[in-house]
Amino acid sequence: MSSALSARPDLWHTAAMTMSTTQRGVMDRFLAGAMPVTLAVGFAQAAACPSPPAPTSAPLSAGLAATSPSTSPSPPAPRDPVPQAPTPSLAPAPVPSPPWTVRVFDGSGNVWRLWRDSGALPAAFAYEPMSPERSSSGTFSGGEARSGRLTSMQEGLLWQHVQRLHADTAHHIDARRMGTLALEVTIATAAPGTTLVAGSSAVDDVLVFCGSLGPAGD
Repeated sequence: MSSALSARPDLWHTAAMTMSTTQRGVMDRFLAGAMPVTLAVGFAQAAACPSPPAPTSAPLSAGLAATSPSTSPSPPAPRDPVPQAPTPSLAPAPVPSPPWTVRVFDGSGNVWRLWRDSGALPAAFAYEPMSPERSSSGTFSGGEARSGRLTSMQEGLLWQHVQRLHADTAHHIDARRMGTLALEVTIATAAPGTTLVAGSSAVDDVLVFCGSLGPAGD
């Protein structure tokens, strides 16, 4: 190979034009007889290979993670709770000192009378229904009369309903009419008073309470 390149210097010049400085140095030493063919070829190939880039201070994936926006959806912002109408408490209310009397007229002629005469006696109730003989139609009946005692829990619930009816001023009316609830309260520390209430959920609740009274309260 050395003799061939020596005999054709034009080939050497043509090849040298495509070589790097390192490769030409290797081939010059080979042509001068200072390096075997296999070693020269190996050096020339090694010189032709580009050097790997120097490592960066941080992996590429770390840089992408720091600069690229996250593809995970952000959690929705918490919503403010929707305001709810307050639910009236059914906890027993403070009971006035006896004697006291509460009368509930349901607007159909039926009357519940609830009272307590003294601290030594339990509270009691009596249901006085409308009878066909007294009704305007001559046929309406409020059912059977009944009476009994109130438990301490029922006594407290009664005054809870009384307080709600008194506080529901938006549904108080001036004149009694058919279907209007009348609440008559007599206590030792105030003059008797009557409250007329119509179209209120407090009316429905007190009528349900009165209708639940029966032998179980005895």
